[in-house]
Amino acid sequence: MIYVGADWDSEKCVIAYEKDGREHGGTVMRHPDAVRAFMDEWRGEGVFVAIESGDRLWARLWANAGAEVAVFDAKKANRYAASLCSSGASDDKRSAESLRLMAMSHAHRSQANAAVDGAIGSLSRLLDLVHLASTAVVNATNRLTAHLRQLHPALAGVVGRSITATWCLRVLEAAPTPVAWNELDDARRAELLKGSSRAKREEFMRAFGEDWGAFDPAEEPSVRLHLSILASTLSSALQTQRRVKKALEDSTAAMAQDQEPVRQMAGIGSFLSSAVAVGLHGADGRDDLAIALGAAPVTRRSGVTGDRRQHASMRRAARPVMKKASHLIGFQLVGHYRTAKAQYAYYRSRGISANGAYRRITRSFSRVFTAMQRDNIPFDEDRYISALKAKAVVWVRDL
Repeated sequence: MIYVGADWDSEKCVIAYEKDGREHGGTVMRHPDAVRAFMDEWRGEGVFVAIESGDRLWARLWANAGAEVAVFDAKKANRYAASLCSSGASDDKRSAESLRLMAMSHAHRSQANAAVDGAIGSLSRLLDLVHLASTAVVNATNRLTAHLRQLHPALAGVVGRSITATWCLRVLEAAPTPVAWNELDDARRAELLKGSSRAKREEFMRAFGEDWGAFDPAEEPSVRLHLSILASTLSSALQTQRRVKKALEDSTAAMAQDQEPVRQMAGIGSFLSSAVAVGLHGADGRDDLAIALGAAPVTRRSGVTGDRRQHASMRRAARPVMKKASHLIGFQLVGHYRTAKAQYAYYRSRGISANGAYRRITRSFSRVFTAMQRDNIPFDEDRYISALKAKAVVWVRDL
């Protein structure tokens, strides 16, 4: 096996490898032909390429040329490179060499991410899109709510949770101020409010009849446009969210056989089962899944500050979408299963925060998810309780 460290930029890869007992280096340009030309030198031998995360194309170029690719977290790779150099200096050649050493180390190699391809790669990308779309909806909702409170407080008081309803956004896009509303005839008002309840319609009519003088009358055209654009932005964000969720559901339906055991669990829908499937890809057991989900803690010890005792903290290296899934998995399990509910009560009684308890529950169930996917069997809570009692687990005594 030939181990290659590849430190990339937008145009080339600086590589480091060992040949005939000597260290060698070179440069490979960012083009399929250049990568294949380098790989042709090693026909008949396995090539393992270690590369930093951040540029998917580089990983694909090496994988397409026949190399086995491991993608290392960039911050972790930089810290490891710094640990090898007492001067603190860094250059591309040295970074490539440190990546090669990481590839040769079983401990580091086990924590690398393989290049994700095919259906799992598509699923991973859709998860990121769902996360981005959900974040956009939250941000757009918060902006519209904040400006309504400032510019039309009477209306803000009655909108509430209806702000994401289709009819509510339709009203806010067409007539977000009392002046704009009064310019409409009764037929147009009825058309805009179509789909709302009678009580909501009455509340909206009263709100549009109130003017708190929040802005000068000369500002009305700009205020109307401002609120209309914010409502339109939220409407567009919601449409995008629906599109990516539908795409995720279609993708998980195509992979139903692989994901069915987890999808059958109460409260675990397409998003969470997909996160588990992505976390299980290339995972070697429960611990790897927990690490991918950000549910495995990191043990730290600080000799610099005088605190020589070990303490655990949240793992921040996991992808944001996976950490979000980890929290939601724990939340849903607590709402649907006795074991998770008892575990949550036990952790809370020990002073652990709600978020910390959810992550611990997800980590605990990582073993269950791994076994379900491996054996293609549904979750049997009674069997799980019996196994926990056999191990004298404290929080299942009363179940």
